[in-house]
Amino acid sequence: VGTSAGSLLRFSSSRLSDNATLFERRTGFLVGLDVLQSENEHCVTCRSSGLIQLWTLSLCSEAGFIDLSTPCCSIAASPSSTCFVVGTSDGNVVVVDAHNPDRMRIVHQFKLHQTEIKNLRFDATGSFLVTAGSDEKLFVCSARPTRAFEVVGYLGIDDPIVDVAVTGSKDAATFICVAVDRSLAHPTLPTRLLVLQIPNEWGESVPSSA
Repeated sequence: VGTSAGSLLRFSSSRLSDNATLFERRTGFLVGLDVLQSENEHCVTCRSSGLIQLWTLSLCSEAGFIDLSTPCCSIAASPSSTCFVVGTSDGNVVVVDAHNPDRMRIVHQFKLHQTEIKNLRFDATGSFLVTAGSDEKLFVCSARPTRAFEVVGYLGIDDPIVDVAVTGSKDAATFICVAVDRSLAHPTLPTRLLVLQIPNEWGESVPSSA
């Protein structure tokens, strides 16, 4: 039986216990996706409604989901663990553990921005998380398990942030590339590319001033 809500229900005429929901419509636009690099078997998608779905790549099927019940706008998976982070429209970062795909759980949540988080990026080693919001601010957080995503750096950009990329390896410096759009305030000015270097000591201890 199909319902007006978009669900498909199965009914058994012989055993009521066999009744089940075969398909339920997933609401919201896709706003991001990433691959869980630690296992390379699952892809995680994020919808604007706050619905997070985990997909088994080899089977092209849903392995699990979790509903954050809040509007979301970005997502990024850690390259060093089974966790991923989701950026919400009210400036929060939600950390989700996907070790058990069918029982994903929120393990941490913290507020960084006053508006939506447009970009979330981990460095290649999973040591840092970089966030960028529509409030034109950029934060660098330590992503080490013992540091609980504490902020180690901050920068006010003062222009809309288009995109962010983060480099880095165990034996190389970590750089943040930020594309900035200056055309809204200055129509004749081109997009600007900022290159920032994360000090190595930020990965070990919190600096005295961010």
